[in-house]
Amino acid sequence: MPDVDEKQSEGLRKKRQRLHKEIETLRQTCASAEKFEEAEREIQRKSTKKDELERDLHDLLEKHNDAFVSLFGKKTNGPWSEPVNCLVKSGEESNRAIEYDLRKSERELDRACQCLEQSRVEEEQLLNEVEQLKKKIFD
Repeated sequence: MPDVDEKQSEGLRKKRQRLHKEIETLRQTCASAEKFEEAEREIQRKSTKKDELERDLHDLLEKHNDAFVSLFGKKTNGPWSEPVNCLVKSGEESNRAIEYDLRKSERELDRACQCLEQSRVEEEQLLNEVEQLKKKIFD
């Protein structure tokens, strides 16, 4: 009888080990499934967020379409860094040219004002001379 109990015991131990391995395998499978499910939820959240951002971008593009057309000369969906940088550089160069022209014009205006003042002084002197000559003639 002890042989039978020992055989049963050995059989039960093997069965317990097999069941233990199955449980461990199932735990690993469940853990993997949970990770996969969490990854799927994260993908879904990010997809939803991406869709929201795309709608927001589309709304902004529509809202500012006229500004883009007037700025770039055409409707554009981006990227805008290079065209904006080119426009800024062009604007800066244009501003420098305009500032140079403004300074030049201011200098010319100063010269013209000085010439005008000098002409007024000369005119006043000539008028005084004419008055003096008239007095001499009529005296």
